[in-house]
Amino acid sequence: MRMVVTGAEGQVGREIVLMARERKLAVVALSRAQLDIGNPESVSTAIASATPDLIVNCAAFTDVDRSETERVQAERGNRDGPAHVASAAAASGALIVHLSTDFVFDGKSSHPYSEEAEPNPISYYGRTKLEGERLVMAAAGKHLVVRTSWIYGHGRRNFVTAIATQALEHKPVRVVSDQAGSPTYARDLAAAIFSLLEAGARGIVNFGNAGECTRHEYALEIVRLLGCAGEVGVEPIASESLKQAAKRPAYSVLDCARYRRLTGLEPRPWQSALLDYLIQEFPERFAAAAAAR
Repeated sequence: MRMVVTGAEGQVGREIVLMARERKLAVVALSRAQLDIGNPESVSTAIASATPDLIVNCAAFTDVDRSETERVQAERGNRDGPAHVASAAAASGALIVHLSTDFVFDGKSSHPYSEEAEPNPISYYGRTKLEGERLVMAAAGKHLVVRTSWIYGHGRRNFVTAIATQALEHKPVRVVSDQAGSPTYARDLAAAIFSLLEAGARGIVNFGNAGECTRHEYALEIVRLLGCAGEVGVEPIASESLKQAAKRPAYSVLDCARYRRLTGLEPRPWQSALLDYLIQEFPERFAAAAAAR
């Protein structure tokens, strides 16, 4: 199999590329600098020259707050760009895997969102991601849209590294306690995508690590795993106190039952995935703890 990965230097893209190479697949890894998916001519040329069987689109404009003011960029990265990639996939006969988000929902539910739940984004970021989903499915005959949530991974600053850095520097941590979701390790998401491909999955499938928590509970677990619980306070705050440009869904947990049915696999608990990530990101912290024992 020959595959193209767009957004190949992002948190998920880099994991997809690594796993593809481990599987001895021929991979054309295209970073944002190498391919602007918002340019239809560039996309068409790049895909046609690569002659892929599979395209995994990990490119996106992911800044939720900037999407409110930089709308052209959000549209280009989340709506128009994916449509260009899907059109190129259709022209080459390739399957496209496109990543989407829990932010397509309004957060008013009291139970996890299934793939059939009605989307109703409350931010411009969520709106462009939903439009991108729909354009991908309309343009590409063979498609798989994977919705996920609260992604963190290697190679880029994220919620986990931000909280961890504050904790290790013994700075007080303030985190919202009125947003709930499921943290998702990019490495687990990449593995899940390959499992879905092996199962022949099509359409929309949700994936996230198992379990749910508030952002505040998430931060508490990061601090605890780093061994800083007795040294650093984690203060719960309300979302409105941050005065962010974009609204966030209060509850955006995804129901992953379809993933389990298709693959026969259970996503591991978010706490277990988080520990693995922290050990790799902060090895000296865990080496010191092991030595102390």
